[in-house]
Amino acid sequence: MLFNKFIPYSVFFYRNFRQCSAATKSVIQNGIYLDTRKIGERKVINPKWTLKNGNGSLRIEKIDEKDFDLIAKFYNYQFVQSGNIWKAIDAKYEDTEGLILNALSIPIKQPLSYAAFDKNELVGICLNRLHKKDEISKLFGGKLYDSNAKLCIKKDYAEDISNGPYNHNGNRIHVLLNECLTQTGKFLPKDIQNLGYIKVTVIKEEYMRNGLFQYLFIESIKSFKENDCKYFIVFCSATASAKMCKKMGMWSAFCFPYSKFKENGIPVFQNLDDGADGVHLMMGKVDVAMKILEESRKK
Repeated sequence: MLFNKFIPYSVFFYRNFRQCSAATKSVIQNGIYLDTRKIGERKVINPKWTLKNGNGSLRIEKIDEKDFDLIAKFYNYQFVQSGNIWKAIDAKYEDTEGLILNALSIPIKQPLSYAAFDKNELVGICLNRLHKKDEISKLFGGKLYDSNAKLCIKKDYAEDISNGPYNHNGNRIHVLLNECLTQTGKFLPKDIQNLGYIKVTVIKEEYMRNGLFQYLFIESIKSFKENDCKYFIVFCSATASAKMCKKMGMWSAFCFPYSKFKENGIPVFQNLDDGADGVHLMMGKVDVAMKILEESRKK
């Protein structure tokens, strides 16, 4: 599954963040990401969350700045392995390393994100952001609450891609997702309070379809509710993630069609392996999503 979107990135911001961060170095063995921190260093949300198939349990914890290295590497690796837009352009790990580091720089500083561990192996993450009501105007360039909002799409993005902060493939992904984020404010409801933003949910393939996605989603919604969020958003680049969001009462505020995102006249993302049609801005009400998720968990 793939929830995508990234705020306008700043390479300068990332460098400063890394210089002052006391991030713990991750240990990687054959694609397995191992946690080197002691149990108790993070806030434990659930010490023994049971998988639906009954084959074991996971430890759910809140992540913090010391997890920067571990989370960033897991995040990037999993997207390169299974992300639909990554695979469509054959993006490599090094292509999007900087993009992922900057994407993580805001959520890692807020106590709203979660990690799932099987003993000491990291197997899933859910990264969240919170934006206070007085931050929203600046975040979206003052373009807010348009009852007749329309998504503006350029004829071609070759120049934007060429001038981006990353390498070619990194810039292709960055420009598409940034175009979606910067236009989001127009589609927000006028009665918005603080805004919850589920940045991404990444679960290792072997642990999917066991209720972990729903559990992490519920914990995220709880955090948004505690922080006075009436609405929350998710950017979905994959078909499966958009469908899951709809099941939770969310709706598509807009879709940026992949066929319309062109570089020198040619669509950048073609023949996606999941048949996705574009990046969807999914929007939902916190109370509605919480009710649906709680009811589904009882079944």
